[in-house]
Amino acid sequence: MGFRVWVHGVSAVALLVGQLQPGLAQTMSPGSAVSAPGAAGQPELQGYSQEQLDALLAPIALYPDTLLTQMLMASVYPAEIEQALRWLDDPAHKALGGDALTATLTPINWDPSVKSLVPFPAQLAMLGDKLDWTEQLAWAFTNQQSDVMDAVQ
Repeated sequence: MGFRVWVHGVSAVALLVGQLQPGLAQTMSPGSAVSAPGAAGQPELQGYSQEQLDALLAPIALYPDTLLTQMLMASVYPAEIEQALRWLDDPAHKALGGDALTATLTPINWDPSVKSLVPFPAQLAMLGDKLDWTEQLAWAFTNQQSDVMDAVQ
């Protein structure tokens, strides 16, 4: 079974909207690396321009669809990303793989998208090391999902 247990695939993107915590879209706002939507008095829900989305998504746009989808979904859970990175730093966890990794992750109360990134420490670290960017990604994904998906195609 391996990590495939955690990979939802592109179809999960449509399901994510219903799984987000209530009010999450209203409380999240992009950081400063890409200008925030609604700057200069514009309504917040106007969102990112196509150029801004292209710049925001450039670091991950060429990843395989399943990995890209998991990164987009996981971006909504920055605290869990940080927990997963600390968990990976434990020497007892570094050697885990396959079914042993899946069994060890099962009882942990993280979103499945975060769990699915544990076998991809570089991508998990990208999300954890650049939290401003991750928050911007989460905001765009939450509020402009179809634009985000169009931008990465």
